[in-house]
Amino acid sequence: MIVKAFRGIRPVPEYAARVAALPYDVMNREEAKEMAQGNPVSFLHVDRAEIDLDDDVAPYEDRVYAQAALALSHMREEGILIQEEDPALYIYRLTREGRAQTGLVACVSIDEYLQGTIKKHELTREEKERDRIRHVDGCGAHTGPVFLTYRSRKSINDVIEGWIGQRPLYAFTAEDGVMHEVWRIDDGAVLRQLEEAFAQVEDFYIADGHHRMSAAVQVGLQRRRGKPGYTGEEGFNFALAVIFPNDQMYIMAYNRVVRDLNRLTADEFLCKVGDVAQVEVLGNAQGEASAGVFSNKSGSIWENEPDDAQRIMCDVHDVHDVHDVHYKANVGDLGNNRKNEEVSIIESVNSTTGSNTCQLFMYLDRKWYKLTVPGDGMPEDPAEALDASLLQNRVLAPILGIQDPRRDQRIDFVGGIRGVRELENRVDSGEMAVAFALYPVSIEELFRVSDAGKMMPPKSTWFEPKLRSGLFIHGLE
Repeated sequence: MIVKAFRGIRPVPEYAARVAALPYDVMNREEAKEMAQGNPVSFLHVDRAEIDLDDDVAPYEDRVYAQAALALSHMREEGILIQEEDPALYIYRLTREGRAQTGLVACVSIDEYLQGTIKKHELTREEKERDRIRHVDGCGAHTGPVFLTYRSRKSINDVIEGWIGQRPLYAFTAEDGVMHEVWRIDDGAVLRQLEEAFAQVEDFYIADGHHRMSAAVQVGLQRRRGKPGYTGEEGFNFALAVIFPNDQMYIMAYNRVVRDLNRLTADEFLCKVGDVAQVEVLGNAQGEASAGVFSNKSGSIWENEPDDAQRIMCDVHDVHDVHDVHYKANVGDLGNNRKNEEVSIIESVNSTTGSNTCQLFMYLDRKWYKLTVPGDGMPEDPAEALDASLLQNRVLAPILGIQDPRRDQRIDFVGGIRGVRELENRVDSGEMAVAFALYPVSIEELFRVSDAGKMMPPKSTWFEPKLRSGLFIHGLE
């Protein structure tokens, strides 16, 4: 795989912490405006330029893209952002609660995406892709990196670990407690060593940033058409990326909440769910025991003793409470592998350890339930076998009538970092009728889906910690 050094546009060190901002797509307009308030050098003035326009200006209006380009230009003119004299690669390390994730910032080839060796697992939405195309084209730069992963290689890790003993270019802790460290690699021999080591990597996988990657490709193709004599070395032939080894990735669940029960009563809904899964009552939101007995079409019965229900529900909340301090993780989110979590909720909830069984949690009428899909009903397709797919195909679509979760306004998605309390709050408030908490997708599941050329359901993965925008910018020319 190709990794290419580039003349990065970046903050001067004294401004790095103030410039760095969360990705544009993890907040709404009001949140972005609040985050940037009192900070005129926040990169949100570029990535979410509508915050500096009147509230009645729609986010996809021409004025927004013009404002983004103006803000980027202003930051360069004021010396807040500078451009490297010579091409370089960067090491980017993010650390939270003692857990570090270290990647390489580089340009990657749009041709390798077109050839299928930069692999995707998610479909893009046309309006969001068009937004990023206009943003990149208007700014003349990739302002946010694509988040890539690959199968870890010792030869690459050794080079990176050998370089970070030097003084970092940036080192700061953001308001969310994540420490960000950056090292610049400008030694020609080390650059060649990394390029040669990555040439042995067979594939890159998009972890996050499908719209950014697709936009980079579309803008690159547009500019090639406008410059028939292009050499292939121009900036528009590449995309900006941060590339992490798979063994350092941290994936959390992406949960679902649904606004109504599709004209069903709670009892009618539970009966229909019982036709496609074994339903186990765990307890209510306060952890009080509640034994459950449900029948499904096969006539099987499950019954839970109150003591077990009490223990299980307390375990769910105990794990959540711990994660209020450490990532606010969802049930099952302490690790990427659902069978080998550090403090496994499965050990206390899941008595079935076979890999061909899907289990997830449901919150309805102030009670938690565990749903189990029997192993003999699991599809062979790696994408269809994901918990999110099973939920969609067996509950959301046929029972709740949500045929297109990308566009249906009755469903919303809640990142696992918000914890199970967020699911409870949205249901208990009456805003939503039911919530579903899923186990996180493992990195190996992501690889299997991508290698098979399949697509995951929307909002299947939530990666933490989030990369900061504004630290690395790549010009198109």
